[in-house]
Amino acid sequence: MRRIATLGITGCTLAVLTCWVMELSVACIADLLPGSRDRMNRLDQQLQERERFQPRFRALVAEVAAGRQSLRDASRRLEQLAAERHPSYLEHVGIVAPGETLRTKLASQIVLHLDTGDSGDGPPLDGARHAELARQLEKMLADEAPAP
Repeated sequence: MRRIATLGITGCTLAVLTCWVMELSVACIADLLPGSRDRMNRLDQQLQERERFQPRFRALVAEVAAGRQSLRDASRRLEQLAAERHPSYLEHVGIVAPGETLRTKLASQIVLHLDTGDSGDGPPLDGARHAELARQLEKMLADEAPAP
């Protein structure tokens, strides 16, 4: 019985010591690398934003794939959704997506997402719907192009 009690106390002591060492390590790293704690907090915040954003984004993509939402309307909704739940997504799209305006960049991202075979929470995209979305995107891009 004493051995069991001794092993239990030793195990708890080691667990507390391990937690203390880990906390001390984080504190030392934060002191040695200025801004690392702020960077970790920012990354955690962005991850939480993405986790709140992703289910709604997938639902929106599924609506577009099913034809219940036009690409133009979906890009408006996506802009609003991202502004509320994941603002860094708008920054990312602004840099990497083709198009002149944020709306066309968002529309391009929706089409790209569907082109990769991920139709959100809906059924796979069929060829006719894909062609229709390509036409809608071309129209959006043409509408924003400056007149010659």
